[in-house]
Amino acid sequence: MRKRYIFFVSIVLVFVLLYLFVYMFSGIQKDIENHIREEFNKEQHLVTERVAFQIEDMLNEANSEILFVRNPFAMIKLIEAIDSGNKKEIAFWRDGLERVYLPLLNSHPLYRSITFADEKGDEVVKVESNLMEYIHTMVGVNLKNLSDDLIFKETIKLNDGQIYMSRYHNVIKISTPVYHNSIKGIVVIGIDMDDINSLIFSVKYGAKSHTMLFTDKGNLLFCSRSLTEEQHKGEIEYILKNPSSNYTEIPESHGEKDILIAKSSLNINNEKWVVAIETTADEITGHIKKFEEKKQRLFIVLLLISAAFLSYFFKIGSDKIKAEIRAEEEIKTSKKLEAINKELTYSKERLERLNDELNTANEKLKNIDRQKTDFLNIVAHDLRTPLTSIRSYTDMLIMNKDKPETINKVFDEFLDVIRHEGIRLENLVNDYLDLAKIEAGLMIFKREAANIKMIINKSLAVYLGEAMAHDINLKSIVSKDLPLITADGGKLSQVVSNLLSNAIKYTPKGGTITVSAEEKGEYIEVCVEDSGSGISEEYHEKIFEKFTQVEDGKKRFKKGTGLGLPIVKYIVEHHDGKVWVESEKEKGAKFFFTLPIR
Repeated sequence: MRKRYIFFVSIVLVFVLLYLFVYMFSGIQKDIENHIREEFNKEQHLVTERVAFQIEDMLNEANSEILFVRNPFAMIKLIEAIDSGNKKEIAFWRDGLERVYLPLLNSHPLYRSITFADEKGDEVVKVESNLMEYIHTMVGVNLKNLSDDLIFKETIKLNDGQIYMSRYHNVIKISTPVYHNSIKGIVVIGIDMDDINSLIFSVKYGAKSHTMLFTDKGNLLFCSRSLTEEQHKGEIEYILKNPSSNYTEIPESHGEKDILIAKSSLNINNEKWVVAIETTADEITGHIKKFEEKKQRLFIVLLLISAAFLSYFFKIGSDKIKAEIRAEEEIKTSKKLEAINKELTYSKERLERLNDELNTANEKLKNIDRQKTDFLNIVAHDLRTPLTSIRSYTDMLIMNKDKPETINKVFDEFLDVIRHEGIRLENLVNDYLDLAKIEAGLMIFKREAANIKMIINKSLAVYLGEAMAHDINLKSIVSKDLPLITADGGKLSQVVSNLLSNAIKYTPKGGTITVSAEEKGEYIEVCVEDSGSGISEEYHEKIFEKFTQVEDGKKRFKKGTGLGLPIVKYIVEHHDGKVWVESEKEKGAKFFFTLPIR
């Protein structure tokens, strides 16, 4: 009787423990789900901040571009022609200004139109994009007066160099006044909102996740699921009550429950926009819930098995057998627990390692993405400017080849600009090709006898004309008995040429550049010294990194692509040499490199 009582009490205790375990486990699961939702909200908030920054950066670039399009040479000539009333000159320079605007519009798919209106509000030149086919309007065709338009009224009040931005339905307009002696009109760039929306369209985390763009007044500008403003009442109410960037959970909206929403704001002139991302909590925690339910069922089965084992245990008649079984089971259980603890410890350590590897991989991917974006931006910016100038001035020369009285006035000036920009473009392309070869590991080096003295003399001869044009004195101090070395002579010539080119760029008129070479032990040491402005010590290592520009306070010395010195470093180090700089501010600079003789 006593054994039966103990048996039933044990069964009751097992099921009580089972209930307590399930209850406690449910609370832990809830904490896990809440933590996951909190972390996901933070991640969504970071994504909205990134998208908001991209939109602001895109519009800031347009702000910079409009300051470029307001004062090209053709614009000044057109304004002078309008003042003189010479219709022939007006037509000529109007066409010239259109040819300046067309390449800019072609290189910026974001821009819908570029317009120049005179001080009375009459559109003089208007270039538009239509289904990727660029057209330009002629005199009297679709041109209108903007004097009653808000964009004209607000812009004409601004000072030189100021910018006005506003939103008209599906177009953002950015404008600035044009000055020549006095105010002469305005320039307007139109940007299609669809291109802005494309930045946020593809950001989603599930089938029900979508992105939105609101104003801080609650107006819906864009929804990736094409939901209406009426269906976004919950989101709009939250935005109006919380104008700052953050995240929250909304109980219900547009038929969905338990919504996770994150948002970030950005300033667009006098208007504030809000980028928002939302998804349902079920999409984030649903898989976790299913997994935890399976774990609960497994634990229940294990507890039931334990209860059955306990039942068998109490059916043993002999105290001695019961004691032996108890001792044996305790040992087995202890070993199992030890094995389980070891397995849990190993799993935890492995999970931590995997998390660290995942974080490292994510950082590498982000860094690669940033480098790719920076590289593409620099290439586009560096190549666009010379190409635009060459195209514009060449078109004007061709268009007026039968008008010698017009061409003679500007021929030398136009030709000099085209030649200078062509040389600049060639150097840019060569640098980018060399960089691509270096990063792809495709640059080929020859092994041949190389005469350092001859290489230096040829490089000096190449840059003598440019140095004389800038009133710079070139000197050479090269030992007569320098031995021949085994190297790629063409690549070493590129090293000396790059250092000479940099020295000429940063040496003022009347300055001196000295190239020296001497044998030092097992190496030949070459030095290119200039009397320029010098380089601060903090930049002695950085200037050999890609795209580095030297800054001095608020002033940036940007006279090249930032690729010449990294290419020099790669070539020299490939020959088992070293390259470095010795310089102080305002005391010139000495660039050294060494090459092994054997």
